[in-house]
Amino acid sequence: MSARSLRRRRQRRQPGRRRERHGHRRRGDTQPTTGAPEPPPDLVPVYDCEPSGTPACPEGQKCTAVSEGGLQNHFKCVPDDSAILPFEPCVPAPESGQDGCGAGTVCLSPTQDDPTSGLCFPICRNDVDCDPGLCVTSPFSGTTYCADTCDPLVAICPPNLGCRQGTDRFVCEMLLDIDMGTEGTNCSEFNGRGCAPRTCACQGRWCRIAALPAAAPRPAPRTRATRSARRPPL
Repeated sequence: MSARSLRRRRQRRQPGRRRERHGHRRRGDTQPTTGAPEPPPDLVPVYDCEPSGTPACPEGQKCTAVSEGGLQNHFKCVPDDSAILPFEPCVPAPESGQDGCGAGTVCLSPTQDDPTSGLCFPICRNDVDCDPGLCVTSPFSGTTYCADTCDPLVAICPPNLGCRQGTDRFVCEMLLDIDMGTEGTNCSEFNGRGCAPRTCACQGRWCRIAALPAAAPRPAPRTRATRSARRPPL
C-alpha cells in the first residue's frame, strides 16, 4: 500500500481533527461568552416599594431595606419608627427594618469592624434618586444607597467614608481594607475595588491616577492697559 493511501486511511479514522482544522467545534466544546457576566441572583435588589417614592408606603409605614436570609437588598414597607435624621448614628436592624431611621433611609454599618454601629443612609434605585450624587452599593450589606458628591482635594465625607471616583464624579463611599492600591496596582474589574480613595480609580483591572475635576479658570491679571480701560473718562 502506498504512503498516500495510508494518509487517507488515517484521516478517515480521525474525522474530529479534520473538522477542527477547518474551524468546526467538536461536540461538547463550550461556546464563547460575550459581554459582562450576569450578577448572582442574590445581588439583584428586589423593590416592593420605591425608595424615593412620595408616599412610598401606606400611612404609618416606611420604605426601607431588609434582609430575608441573604443580602440586605429587599426594599419593602415596614412599620414607621422614624426618629433619626440622615447620616446620624443608629443601630442596624436588617431583619426587621426597625432601626429608627426616617422614611427613605436605612441604618447601615459603614465598616466591617462593628456591624452594630451605623449611620442612616438615604436609599435609592438609580442615580436619579440621588442627584447630584450617585446610587452605589454597600460592599458589606448589598444595599443601594445615595453617595453624596465630594471634592477629592478637600474630601469632607461622613465618618468611615472616603472620596472615591464614581462613574463621572467623586462621591463619598464606604471603604474596604483593600482600597489602598496606587497607580499600576491590580484592582477588581467587577466592582472597581482595590484603589486608594482621592488618588486612583480602577480602570479595567488596574489602578490609574484619578481624573480631578477641572479647576475654575483664574481671572486674567490686571495690567496697566486694563486699568486704564476701566478708568472712567474725565
